[in-house]
Amino acid sequence: MNQTLKCPNCNSEIIFNAQALIAGASFECSTCKSKIKLSSSSTNETKKAYDKFTELKKKLDKK
Repeated sequence: MNQTLKCPNCNSEIIFNAQALIAGASFECSTCKSKIKLSSSSTNETKKAYDKFTELKKKLDKK
């Protein structure tokens, strides 16, 4: 699932995939070429939060 966030450098939108970000991928701003990447110290907490979000979304979709 692709999402967007504002580039911290130029405020353009960066398109990223949360699962790929958790897996270690980096994403580049198409305007200024700044890169975003999840720090290794944040990976486990981010994965837990993403998994919980996915689980809640599945429950809501069943309703």
